[in-house]
Amino acid sequence: MSTKPDRSTKPEAAPAQPAATGRPDGDTSTPLLKLDELKTYFPLRGTFLDRLIGRESGWIKAVDGVSLDVKRGEVVGIVGESGSGKSTLGRTLLGLAPATSGAVTFDSRNVAALKEPQLRQLRLRMQLVFQDPHASLNPAMDLRTAIADPLKIHGITHDPDDLDRRVREVLEVVGLSPPERFLDNYPGELSGGQKQRAVLARALILNPDLLVLDEPVSMLDMSVRAKILSLLGRLKDELGLTYVYITHDLATAKFFCDRIAIMYLGRVVETGPPSAIYDDPKHPYTKALLRAIPDPDPSRHVPRDLPRGEVPDAVNPPLGCAFHPRCSMAYGPCGWEGRDLRELLERRWTRIPEEQYERERAVIGELARIDMPASRVEVPAGKGYQGGDVVELLETVRADAPNDPFWHGVHAIQAEDGHARVDFNTPHDPVLKQQGRVQVACHLWDPELAPRDGPAAASGGDGRDRAQQ
Repeated sequence: MSTKPDRSTKPEAAPAQPAATGRPDGDTSTPLLKLDELKTYFPLRGTFLDRLIGRESGWIKAVDGVSLDVKRGEVVGIVGESGSGKSTLGRTLLGLAPATSGAVTFDSRNVAALKEPQLRQLRLRMQLVFQDPHASLNPAMDLRTAIADPLKIHGITHDPDDLDRRVREVLEVVGLSPPERFLDNYPGELSGGQKQRAVLARALILNPDLLVLDEPVSMLDMSVRAKILSLLGRLKDELGLTYVYITHDLATAKFFCDRIAIMYLGRVVETGPPSAIYDDPKHPYTKALLRAIPDPDPSRHVPRDLPRGEVPDAVNPPLGCAFHPRCSMAYGPCGWEGRDLRELLERRWTRIPEEQYERERAVIGELARIDMPASRVEVPAGKGYQGGDVVELLETVRADAPNDPFWHGVHAIQAEDGHARVDFNTPHDPVLKQQGRVQVACHLWDPELAPRDGPAAASGGDGRDRAQQ
């Protein structure tokens, strides 16, 4: 019995579809999938009046300019925290979420420009495996019906005998054997691992070229994860599949992927082979993710040094490098702004005595006036205070924590009538640049913006000398 599910049988009236009925030959070095400055934004409607007149009050920048190649037969891992945009990226490259701009080229066809009938034909070759196997299967359908359903939806065959043969074959392929034991089972009668195998069978019955695996093992017990990953590896080799593997777990990505792309707030910040990313990570966010991996040896102390705070709002992302508010290595050109100053003050005020907090808080007026993405802010003085008093307080805050990364981005502070003006260094948007075996989007590795003494210099000093670079 062949290990490759068959999709060659078509209805007699259906026209031939060469691209959908076989795996095309060609140079394996040519990308099967190519993303070019892909952006996926979702409109955010605010007030009732905004919704009534169809006016958007902002955009959620879920995917914000991703360029990536996936070669035929490769496993490319998309890694990041929740909210990084990795799942939206997976749905966009399949045409399940509309791209705002950019291109998704699958085997020379731009998915983002196709209409629904064309997408339907292309989806024979592109399938998605969801994160939760318990929610991926209809509890009212037995496996025979659920797995055969894609064949009927795409008009490949409606013959009961042919459907039964194909379902049995694909169940054997994914390790649900003997098929007779599972054909009439409902999802509620299966374990988590068996459900995920059934979900794989449903995707594979169309004989796709590309599988997007969205956290395929995160909902499974630890004892089952290795078996499912081993199965996926075997299927890739036997069926000639290409995988986009979406995960938050760098530990599994290290062993399963040929290349890894680290995503943060809708962008790829570092990409390269797992060995290079694990042995010598370049981006501070990648380093933080690696430090967060649990160590199974309780006697070994591993410094965590995790980034402070949470993933910022994708509606109003930080200026410059989106990671800079959480980065211990951030410095002048990373994109400092008024929101960072407010966060610094509020962080300080949670640690000082109440009496001191009340004195300092009275010096500064309404903080909402500085809570904006701007490289120049006017910090208002409180009632009865002047701009000079605000400057004096800010300098006290600086003196108490001179090595806080925030001060690396401050160009000047000066008193004006009723407020203190804070000027930050010009923000620069990082782009991926080759650095050894990886590409990294970080100013520390940009020859034009890096500190004079190299990346390590960004973590020391008060940053005022580097601010002029």
